[in-house]
Amino acid sequence: MKILLIIFLILKLSFAWCQVKEGSKSSYSKAKVELEVVPLKLSFNPGIYRSRLGINPALENKFNQFGAFIQLYLPFQRSLDKVESFEEKGKDSAYFGRLISIRPIALVHLTNRGGNCAGLGIELSLRLTKRFFFNPQISLVWVEANNLVSDGLRRGLNFHHYWHFSYCITNKIAVTAGFNHISNGNFLSSKPSSNYDMITTGISYVFK
Repeated sequence: MKILLIIFLILKLSFAWCQVKEGSKSSYSKAKVELEVVPLKLSFNPGIYRSRLGINPALENKFNQFGAFIQLYLPFQRSLDKVESFEEKGKDSAYFGRLISIRPIALVHLTNRGGNCAGLGIELSLRLTKRFFFNPQISLVWVEANNLVSDGLRRGLNFHHYWHFSYCITNKIAVTAGFNHISNGNFLSSKPSSNYDMITTGISYVFK
């Protein structure tokens, strides 16, 4: 809930920053919000992880195990950008991403010890420079795992958090680096849940 509140506040501040009154001599530009149909995007994110469940602390507290997750970005998003950016045509080769966008995702996550999860979520994308973005995510996932295995995952509903930076090499390919955390946040269940951290790198491809 805190993350959703932060996302809401960021969007409200962005509106206040981008919008100006008609006739104003301010150097700021008017902004526009659109629901857009966009190409599918797929990302692959391998990394090293640790478990924080306490089953075998000597090994668990180190990032010394391998995991990975795949994400499919669904083909629509809510976007905020300058008015003229929506009106420009024929410049797809120079396009990398909107100023701010919110997009739904589907994901599958696997560990080297057989733990896995799958679910749906949303990504907030903030453009920092022309090709450089900050992308926080939150997803709701169902975890399937052996509770006796020390991979940090336990069966049940969990939140899948992913905070990462992305850099667009071309308008189709981007590289990423970030941090992933899986747990229920003591919110979805009172029972012991997953407690998993992963440092990731990755690559994404847009099917334009």
